[in-house]
Amino acid sequence: MRQALGVTKGGKLIARLEDGVLSLETVETTVRRAQAILRQYIPEGVSLVDELIAERREAAKLEWDRLCEFCRSGLAWSRLRGASAMTANAPWAKRSAFDIVMIRIS
Repeated sequence: MRQALGVTKGGKLIARLEDGVLSLETVETTVRRAQAILRQYIPEGVSLVDELIAERREAAKLEWDRLCEFCRSGLAWSRLRGASAMTANAPWAKRSAFDIVMIRIS
């Protein structure tokens, strides 16, 4: 039976009970069946991976923009350094948000 399913010793099977029938499938077969079911709901030519990557990049850009704005506001340094106020003449006040983050991390 293992050979018919293509399962080696120690391999994993998924057991499913449906309408009184017990079915055994390999994990790979179960994944392919699930993908086939989901594929029905995804329009032709649409890549969910590409959409996810685009969403993540947009979220990262928004987060970066918020961080840059936060750093430019001066609140970042007053909070990070525990200072009561940031002075505009401080040497680090004219650095970009990227420099500020790099300085803080390193």
